[in-house]
Amino acid sequence: MQNMTPRMAADAIISTRFYSPYGVSTLSEYWDFVLRRATAHLAEHLARRVAGTSGKQRREARLFFDDDDTLCISIQMTDARTGEAVEAVTEFRVFLDILETGADGAWQYGNKEGDRKRGQVRIGVPMSERSRKVPVGRIIANATKGQQARMEDGNPLNLRRANVYLVGKPRGCDTRSELQEKARFRADLAGSEFDYPERD
Repeated sequence: MQNMTPRMAADAIISTRFYSPYGVSTLSEYWDFVLRRATAHLAEHLARRVAGTSGKQRREARLFFDDDDTLCISIQMTDARTGEAVEAVTEFRVFLDILETGADGAWQYGNKEGDRKRGQVRIGVPMSERSRKVPVGRIIANATKGQQARMEDGNPLNLRRANVYLVGKPRGCDTRSELQEKARFRADLAGSEFDYPERD
């Protein structure tokens, strides 16, 4: 990634990973594709609403290189309890993996009783009843029922893969599989051009 800006590095990753399945070669093109995929089954007024939430949040995300030269992304949110601006950080490639599970809604942050360590970043499950949301840490760590995601440094906004670990005994379907099942159902409604490719 030497001699590249964060945006150039992101474009290179997008081109390598998504040109073949989606025909996109830049981050802007990928953001457009993700939004079309997420809204193709919706009425126009609902699609505009999604564009104004999750679509806007992705476009306003900040790309940067971490101390070890890893490309990261910072997602801006508002603390639901205090109204304070907060940002969650994860590796750019991890963020792409999350989007490709179908978890492409807006990230939301909330904490209990003002204790930052008890907070969670959550995202909506596509096509779920009662607008179900799951913690992003569970997606990153591929938690199953019976497991909870925790942060090594106690900061729920630090969603780098190495900072997320699981506690509890697995007993059931994993979070990613559930998300992918819902996302594939949504893709069926949207049309074949929005299918999710199989991962290697």
